[in-house]
Amino acid sequence: MRITGSEDIHLFVDFFNSLNFQPLGYDNIKGWQFRIHLTNDTDDIYFISDKVSISGKWYAIDSDAINKLDVLYKNYNYKKEIWKYPNN
Repeated sequence: MRITGSEDIHLFVDFFNSLNFQPLGYDNIKGWQFRIHLTNDTDDIYFISDKVSISGKWYAIDSDAINKLDVLYKNYNYKKEIWKYPNN
């Protein structure tokens, strides 16, 4: 999903800023439940369970954050797009 509305972007930013980030001592986590692509940034943000990856570094976040993100996602009214790897 590509979020373009400024109000919707602010909702995500508010959610993101509310998270409590604790650096993890390892970065070998694979997979994701949510992928956030920022148009003007080269790095994506990946969420899985109670972890988030920002610029390739993993952080522990609140255990209910993924549920809050899921509710936020379901409340957006955008066309769902299938994500494809850039090299395909």
